[in-house]
Amino acid sequence: MFNPGSILGSTFFASREPVRNTMTLKLIKACQDMGSQEPALMGSLGYRLVRGFLLTTDGNLNTMREGDIVEVTDYDPVRKTSLVIGLREPSKFVPLHWLGIQTNPDKLVTLFLFIDPAPPGINIFSSKLLHGSFEEAMEVAKVLKASKQDAIFIDGGGLFMVSKNLETLSKDFKALLEKAKDAPEVKRPAKKNKLKSKGRQ
Repeated sequence: MFNPGSILGSTFFASREPVRNTMTLKLIKACQDMGSQEPALMGSLGYRLVRGFLLTTDGNLNTMREGDIVEVTDYDPVRKTSLVIGLREPSKFVPLHWLGIQTNPDKLVTLFLFIDPAPPGINIFSSKLLHGSFEEAMEVAKVLKASKQDAIFIDGGGLFMVSKNLETLSKDFKALLEKAKDAPEVKRPAKKNKLKSKGRQ
């Protein structure tokens, strides 16, 4: 089944069936653990496989279920198409999760959170590129790699993180929450394709 999708890309379903992978339950637990700390938290979680990756839909982390996970077996950046197994559409940030995995071979996990403002100490990326597009994902991946950090805030979009494993992600997430509690909301002027100084103090 083919879903023509949008300007961001299209999805081709190799099979409309639940994902059969032992990691799905661990991903759901990780989502719910994060969501329990911030009940209204929205986002998507990805996990590297030997070939392809697991990815949730965009949604409330606290209410994620097994049916909300798809297996992205292939992504074509030229045609902007995703080949998936699963019951639902994957996150619209497939390109970002895919590039996060491709450009960080030592990382297993990717996370995107719809949050604002940026937590203190996190670099802020601004551009006029379409949020969720492959073009934006390319620029974000380059800046994240150059920054030697595991997280970057996309101005007007949200927070993107890469992590060694789910355990490390859990620790980093809790640390970010603690920082975010004391972060004042500051309006930022938009600048094109430029890495700003690290978060607010």
